[in-house]
Amino acid sequence: MNAVAIERLSTAAREQPTAVDCVHCGLPLGRHWVVGTVEGEPSRFCCYGCVLAWQVTRATGEHGAASAILVRLGLAIFFALNVMMVSMPTYVPYVYGTAAGSSDGPLFQVLRVLAMLMTAPVLALLGWPILRGALGALRQGGANTDALIVLGTTAAYALSVSNTLAGRGAVYFDTAAMLLVLVTIGRYLEARAKAEAGAAVHAMLAPTPAVATRIRAGVSAAVAVDALRAGDVVRVTPGEAFPTDGVVIDGAGGVDESALTGESRTILKETGGAVASGTCSVDGLFRVRVTARAAESAAARVAVLMVAARRERTPAERLADRVAAVLVPIVIAMAAGSMLFWSMRAGIETGVLVG
Repeated sequence: MNAVAIERLSTAAREQPTAVDCVHCGLPLGRHWVVGTVEGEPSRFCCYGCVLAWQVTRATGEHGAASAILVRLGLAIFFALNVMMVSMPTYVPYVYGTAAGSSDGPLFQVLRVLAMLMTAPVLALLGWPILRGALGALRQGGANTDALIVLGTTAAYALSVSNTLAGRGAVYFDTAAMLLVLVTIGRYLEARAKAEAGAAVHAMLAPTPAVATRIRAGVSAAVAVDALRAGDVVRVTPGEAFPTDGVVIDGAGGVDESALTGESRTILKETGGAVASGTCSVDGLFRVRVTARAAESAAARVAVLMVAARRERTPAERLADRVAAVLVPIVIAMAAGSMLFWSMRAGIETGVLVG
């Protein structure tokens, strides 16, 4: 596996239009991005995480986005499990603590510091993408559930750091770490589902050839499918896919249309029969008169509709967004009010826990 040469660009050189995307995950490049050479070609990455994912998986696009999440998740789970291990003695102080079951001894202070240090990478690996989502929603004038996750995780970590430095009280590093892990597992499953749906679109277009055999004045020549125009005559041999939509003017045989219609049985096509791009000749030799360009073919239209359907949010998703835009600020306001009330009555720690 070839190594990726990486270098940080200057601030001026990092200015890049939003139209330029990360070669790995496909997200738009921000002001700070990484440039490197992959197999001899210059490539741009949005972050070092995508560079690492590229080195591990060599995946791009939506598969690259899912792979990047998986790499971050794997590293974070390693640290989160260690946080759980060093936090375990605090659950049973009678075993690890003093005879009175106290968890304020020197052993517990060391364990708290270890948990604090190992939770920090989890926050960096998994918390930063969630924070970006929350900030993006705020810039658009709304709030989403990412804000609740950020507030809860930050409060748990900040309170735990305060108690660790003070050498007393309970810590909640394991809660902060595992919350981010569980949320990211759900996001990975979502990203993988999107990648598989995208792969289905590409698989549907896979039978469409890039080159077709055009017959003009009795002479056959290989031409790019995009160069075909209505009225051209092409030849399709057994086992070959039809380059675009057309009408059979000579020949007969079975055609596999499962890529478009899902029909598993072979369909007989004869002179005068219509054929579509993406379908394949099973055992017939055809001469076909083109009726539509490749970009206007049935397969291309279906692909456009599928891509549009994937990008469009369902009514349930739009309803959830509207509910979250109203509910999240209410929840945040109620939590802030509870924290202030109980902080004045029972101290800041109780206020944070209640809020």
